[in-house]
Amino acid sequence: MFNMTFIVLAALLCLLVIGLLVVNYRRKIVTSRLIISEEKYRNLIEGAQEAIFMIDRDGEFLFMNSTAMEQVGLKGGDYIGKNISDIFPPDIVEKRLQYIRLIYDSGKANISEIEVEFGGKKYCFNTNLWPLHDHTGKVYAVMGMAIDITELQNIIGELEYERSFIGSILDTSNSLIVCLDANAKIVIFNAELERLTGYKREEVLGKNWPETFLPPEIRHEGLEEFSRWVKAHPADRTEGSIIAKLGEIR
Repeated sequence: MFNMTFIVLAALLCLLVIGLLVVNYRRKIVTSRLIISEEKYRNLIEGAQEAIFMIDRDGEFLFMNSTAMEQVGLKGGDYIGKNISDIFPPDIVEKRLQYIRLIYDSGKANISEIEVEFGGKKYCFNTNLWPLHDHTGKVYAVMGMAIDITELQNIIGELEYERSFIGSILDTSNSLIVCLDANAKIVIFNAELERLTGYKREEVLGKNWPETFLPPEIRHEGLEEFSRWVKAHPADRTEGSIIAKLGEIR
């Protein structure tokens, strides 16, 4: 009887040891996978060209990747203990904190643009902010991603300036200037044409030029396949008449 009890206890002990070994092995596998996963995401975040950061309700930075630190002039772990008020001017701080606290309270993400000056140079960022929740669903931090769109904004500004400049030339010119798309529809109609024809440009934009302005006798076959005709006549000149709004011929 004693031998049987000993054998049973020994077997249970073996099973317990085997179970502990299996649990320990599984724990090592899970830990290893977590380490690999964490390393992978850390490399992705650190290698990102976007500024990625984490911030609490009071505006204190909990994390910054290398791009974010470079943009605000920090190095290494200098972000630790830094508050948004240590980096941005007061007017921007107030707006940023409003966005951050709104995310804490609503649990909803926010997208906005921000203009700020670092080192005497002005930057423009498109900033995405979204909440991070714990296992209870409570927001414990706000994650942010800021994309530097300074160059894009500069390009847009230059294009708008060029558009305004060209528009002023078109509208101050004494010549009749019209621009047609591939289907001979009007896309530009300058002020001199408005004066001569009696049409406002909003009345004719998108309308077919030959059907609206050319007398039937001077329309030609090329106008029916306008884009093909233009390719065959990249530069041309002609004299002819157009029909004004009240039907008079000019």
